[in-house]
Amino acid sequence: MAGLFDERQLLLSANPPSLSSGEADSFNWSGAVSAWEDSAAWVEMSLELPEDCIVSGVEVVPLQDSDSRQVFELSSEGHSTRRQALDGLPIGLSLEPRRRERVDLRLVGLLGSSPALSGFRVTGDPESCRPRRAELSKVEPGTGELMELAWSFPRNARAGLGLARRLADEGRTGDALAVLGAALESDPGLASAWVEYGLMLDEQGDFDSAVVAFRRALEVDSNHAWAQGCLSWALLRRGNLPASVYHSARALGLDENYADAWTLLGMGLRSVGARSLAELSLRRAVEEDADRAWGVFELARLLENDGRRAEAVQLLDEFVRREPGENKAARLLRVLRSRLQAGATVPG
Repeated sequence: MAGLFDERQLLLSANPPSLSSGEADSFNWSGAVSAWEDSAAWVEMSLELPEDCIVSGVEVVPLQDSDSRQVFELSSEGHSTRRQALDGLPIGLSLEPRRRERVDLRLVGLLGSSPALSGFRVTGDPESCRPRRAELSKVEPGTGELMELAWSFPRNARAGLGLARRLADEGRTGDALAVLGAALESDPGLASAWVEYGLMLDEQGDFDSAVVAFRRALEVDSNHAWAQGCLSWALLRRGNLPASVYHSARALGLDENYADAWTLLGMGLRSVGARSLAELSLRRAVEEDADRAWGVFELARLLENDGRRAEAVQLLDEFVRREPGENKAARLLRVLRSRLQAGATVPG
């Protein structure tokens, strides 16, 4: 185990407080880093690291009078060891290797005397260390502060994505884009982050950059069904029908229950004139998710344009009864119902 930090970098908190902390007016052994003379034969310590690192162990170094004998029990996180306390000889305890910003431990003098230490350290992987998690202030952070947070910890796309989602939910799409973009520069290997980045770009009207983001997602993971579906949607709106149909079919090859991909396939097939296949795809979309407005709306449009207005009205009526809050479908239902009652003919 490699050394990470020792008593010079670690921040010690102890219960009871050590004499060397200045919190008690009692004799402090010469040379002791921390001593608990005339107190209980145990002490609970918290060692706070200056960075977030993979920690795999902790060591304490006894300060032991040559004329006395002591046995220490050192324990942390369910692990423990017992060793004779010899002056200057470290007592080590192995821990499960994982990221920590703090190590809590308990030291007990089994022969009754209070402990004194000349040093302590944590061990682990020095290459794993990264800045500690920044705390968001209670004041709403600006874009620059959020970008600094995304860059500083933990410098991966998943963390940036979580922060970006929160910002987007608050209506701060520009800030969300800045944060997620910074995270993806540092860690471009998360396909779902590229997809959400593309959706945000699309919402902002940067359609070309959105397509690039969806393609980057597929470079990371070509079997990412959501990325295939989003790229299909982007290409459909740009009139690239063959490519749109291809990517929606690829999405369904990866997830046959992906309702939106069935909708996209139906829309693409309808646009190239394959109306029977389009209807089958749109009906499958409704079967997969009968409460999803998009598939219902597109199937109703196809039925109306094929002169099957009564079927479209029935489809929309059933849907609006289930989902009364879907205003777009409700408006279309009112229009088609009034035209059906009037016997009007609407061009396809």
